Amino acid sequence: MSQESNRNTQVVPALLTRDYVEQKLRSYFKNDTLRLMNLDIKLALGNAENYSSVITRIYVEYTTNKSKDKQSTRFLVKESFADAGPAAQVLLSYGVYNRELDLYERILPQMADVVRTELADSRKLFAGTVYVDRKRASIIFEDMSLENYRFSAWNSPAIDLHYFFSTALQADIRLKKQPELIQFYYYKLKAALKKVQYSGNVPSLFVFHQQFRNRSFYAAFASLIFEPMMTHTGKEEASMDQIISLSEKGMRFKDDAFQAEEMRKKMRLTLPFLDHLGLLDVM
Repeated sequence: MSQESNRNTQVVPALLTRDYVEQKLRSYFKNDTLRLMNLDIKLALGNAENYSSVITRIYVEYTTNKSKDKQSTRFLVKESFADAGPAAQVLLSYGVYNRELDLYERILPQMADVVRTELADSRKLFAGTVYVDRKRASIIFEDMSLENYRFSAWNSPAIDLHYFFSTALQADIRLKKQPELIQFYYYKLKAALKKVQYSGNVPSLFVFHQQFRNRSFYAAFASLIFEPMMTHTGKEEASMDQIISLSEKGMRFKDDAFQAEEMRKKMRLTLPFLDHLGLLDVM
């Protein structure tokens, strides 16, 4: 079993022993005859690809009483920085670890059931949860995508749109097509809520636009904080500790992220856009 580390000196979680993984797979597949034959563990992400946890990819080969031929699959494991100093304290103060544990354990299975039974949508939209270990603040789930629910909360979907628009869209679309995109999203969401017989209040499109405008600060936060950290490709170590540190090393990392040529090009378009909305004014 490899014990690798990445540029953030993250190590493979000690909990991932053969016995531990085999036990969780037996529970997940509901088959006590499952026998783990091979286990390969590798860190899943590189520098600047994750700031709030250790994410590990595990490759497994196993047999069961139904098939002696080896079957193979892979899963992702998220483990918190529970004992990692100032960065962990910041994340713990916002409750991000417990929130994601709740989502993988309770909310996502319920959402998957609603999509399947009430929307009659057979697509697999959420990674299945293998195990939630609250004692170790860790989660094992299907390697479907690098989903992240740590900063999820019950709130207006306008927040998600700001995050998506600010970090995922090309500048010409993000800056010129927002009203059209909001309208498209709104009517799709309204139709889905009607299909599941949602009985709560659904605001009008006009009110939803107001919600979007009232939460515009998230556009500034995503554009000026999240995106530079997400797209960092420099040599400096990328970590939450570096983000909050005022040390020379921490400031070098932040300078490196914001001085990247691609980011400077984006800021030339983004800053005037945010300024026109009054988001750069002293409040």
